[in-house]
Amino acid sequence: MELRMHGWTRLATFAPLALVATLAGCNTDTKMNQQALLDENRDLRAELDRTRTNLDDADARAMRAETELGDARQKLADAAAQPPLPENSSGATWSERDGQPVVDIEGDVLFDSGQHDLKQNAQTTLRSIASQIKTEYPGSSIRIDGFTDTDRIKTKKYDSNYHLGFERAFAVGQYLMKQGLGRDRISYGSFGPHVPRGTKAESRRVEITIIE
Repeated sequence: MELRMHGWTRLATFAPLALVATLAGCNTDTKMNQQALLDENRDLRAELDRTRTNLDDADARAMRAETELGDARQKLADAAAQPPLPENSSGATWSERDGQPVVDIEGDVLFDSGQHDLKQNAQTTLRSIASQIKTEYPGSSIRIDGFTDTDRIKTKKYDSNYHLGFERAFAVGQYLMKQGLGRDRISYGSFGPHVPRGTKAESRRVEITIIE
């Protein structure tokens, strides 16, 4: 009888200890599960943030592409609405610059070296240009700019290449007025040796810009 009581006493002693160990194990598992859930939640939030950022970037790229497409379509529409450029003539080349028609006339076609008096055969070229301007751009103003090479001025007639460039532009304008272009439609400028081209011959030129 005493032996049996002793056994029950031992069992009663170990039972609470086993329960405590079990509860401690469950508590540890719960904490680990909670931490795993927290880690998973953090990872999901980070992934969501990355997805939102990627979507924002994609939206921004799509908006930029749409804007660029609209600009390209507008440029095509503007180009289609523009009348064709006049035909080139001897020593004169038509082009478009910043949306404005420009005729580039070779300086050596118009003038002798270091001079601003028009050559005789230059008048044929200028008559053709005057006719084109009156026909294609009847209500437009024009700006005439003179350009020179970098060679130093060898005559006292001109203080600098800027003066030579202006005198050449003015000579062209005076002839165009004789062909019927109104004085109030014409303005002048000179870039002298600035804005050079590949060769000195190419740099010597007069440009007429149509201002619509």
